[in-house]
Amino acid sequence: VEMKRSAFTVGMILAGIVMSLMYGAVEPLPPPSFDTNQRVKMFLRLGIGSFIVGLGASMQHGCTSGHGLTGLARLSLRSWVAVPTF
Repeated sequence: VEMKRSAFTVGMILAGIVMSLMYGAVEPLPPPSFDTNQRVKMFLRLGIGSFIVGLGASMQHGCTSGHGLTGLARLSLRSWVAVPTF
């Protein structure tokens, strides 16, 4: 399992690098017009939002796309119950 997680992480990083080389660099930082207070608020919102999304996906044993695309195709009862609630 640890090898899969490592491979996934490396793949995500490499995909970002390849995409930025193909389509031009993406500036991941807030706009220069943001002051320090606005930057802190933005990063806090991003962090809290990411945590909530991860927690929800963990509690539902997968994400919306996983349940909708794979779970329904596999006739998973869990997915048939979860998808209408999204």
